[in-house]
Amino acid sequence: MTAAVTCESQTSSPATNKLLCETDKVTEKGTIFPKFCPSGTYTDTTSSPKNAKCLPCEKGKWCYPKDDTIDNTRGDCDNDKGYVCQKGAFSSRPLYEDVAGVRRATAEFLTYNGPALPGYHSDQSTKGQNKACQPGYFMPGIYATDCIKCYKGRYCDRESITDLKDFSLKSGYWGEEGLTKYDSDEVLDGSNNIIGGKCPLYRHCPQNLPH
Repeated sequence: MTAAVTCESQTSSPATNKLLCETDKVTEKGTIFPKFCPSGTYTDTTSSPKNAKCLPCEKGKWCYPKDDTIDNTRGDCDNDKGYVCQKGAFSSRPLYEDVAGVRRATAEFLTYNGPALPGYHSDQSTKGQNKACQPGYFMPGIYATDCIKCYKGRYCDRESITDLKDFSLKSGYWGEEGLTKYDSDEVLDGSNNIIGGKCPLYRHCPQNLPH
């Protein structure tokens, strides 16, 4: 689709009936009447009008071209409410029917618009993308704006953990919140405080219990 520089009406005096094409309208090749860009797109205004196209709304933004009843609107995704807008979003709070079916490292994941996925959270620094929960944290649900610190007696040794059922400390080890590993004599946090490791002398550290 190419953008129309002018939109001529079908009259005998086109010189007096030329109207500047409105923003977010483009014309198909071989026609003179413009169409609005579809929702989730916007008109490229950086190139010359005759080369402009409808482009997918960029990361962190949403686009809804105007029509006869709605003014042209474009703005930021509601990251602070737990939403992500990665490509082609047409609402600041997009919805998605099958959140559980979105798989990491797929085309669908990279263009997903909707609530932040399990194991992820929304964040302004990622420009609308899902941001993975880091080791030491997890997130079981959607709409998260931050991740949950790994529980006592559990460990979170990788990104994007959604469930702690398979991450219990083995018998003979203990751990505080935020543990990233357990198979060491001592596990330190970022401030060099001991937050886990082998069970201390004269202590009992059974499996599956906070210690």
